[in-house]
Amino acid sequence: MVLIICVSFLCGALILVFSQTPFYSLFGVLLVSISHSFLIAFLGAPFYSGLLLIIYAGGMLVVFLFSTILSADRFFIFSRSYFTPSVLGVLLFLLPIMGSPSNLSGADNEFGRGGWEILSAFYNLSGFILCVVGAALLVCLVGVLQVSFEHGRKQLRRL
Repeated sequence: MVLIICVSFLCGALILVFSQTPFYSLFGVLLVSISHSFLIAFLGAPFYSGLLLIIYAGGMLVVFLFSTILSADRFFIFSRSYFTPSVLGVLLFLLPIMGSPSNLSGADNEFGRGGWEILSAFYNLSGFILCVVGAALLVCLVGVLQVSFEHGRKQLRRL
């Protein structure tokens, strides 16, 4: 389960880095925040999981959507030449945490038991109610996406 969450986290990060427009990178940010939230909840801290969804996915993404929809600027298209440094950066980040590449199950390494103690030390047991509020904010985000793609820029500015 943890491996699936980490793979979805990396896929969301790659979508974020290599997307053509900010609208497509928004889905990468959403996937990263959801997978990170599941990882935090899996480690036993649902309060921080909900807090991540509320503040990061709920608040910042809605503000980002409104500002990019109402702007008339063209956006920079990301070059594909940054793929190799990105992969190297991900590997340099994952190797100390996960151990050696041949042992992804989380055996002992120089940081302790599989590196998960590093992550679980930052979180402690808290409440679960903020996960429901975070899910409601994500539903609002989908509503904003629907309204923004259904109407044109001129119609949105009249609203």
